Amino acid sequence: MSTTVPPFEPPTSERRSPSMTEPSAAPDEPGEPSDRVARFDAEVSAMKLKAGRSGQERLIVSASVVGMVGGLALAIVAYSASLNVTATPGSNIDVLDSNSYQILALFGVGLSVVAGLVFLRYSLAQFLRFWLLRQSYEQQAAVRAAAITTPGAPD
Repeated sequence: MSTTVPPFEPPTSERRSPSMTEPSAAPDEPGEPSDRVARFDAEVSAMKLKAGRSGQERLIVSASVVGMVGGLALAIVAYSASLNVTATPGSNIDVLDSNSYQILALFGVGLSVVAGLVFLRYSLAQFLRFWLLRQSYEQQAAVRAAAITTPGAPD
């Protein structure tokens, strides 16, 4: 049994749905959101996605920035303090003070690295979450546009 495929018809301007990449007909006012952005926001809220812990994530990102800066400051201060320790002849106490400052400086470097990784993780998660949401929205728009342009497609 053979089925015939209808010939390809390019979408006409009446049946074509606007995509997110097309510029709007009129330029938007700087203070007002465009129709496209309003439509995107409405469709995102209609998806009923769990927004997650944005307040908690914002707090973690802020704490990681503080950790990066604080760790770097701790490392610089502790290292410079270890250089200022003077050795007294016949005493190992000054050398132990110097070593403890160096350990504190290494702890500051480690804190900065770990805080940077936490910052990177949550920043990338936020970006990829938005990217996935945008991809999902564009895919749904493409499916709707294909359904409109396909003859005999169910509504």
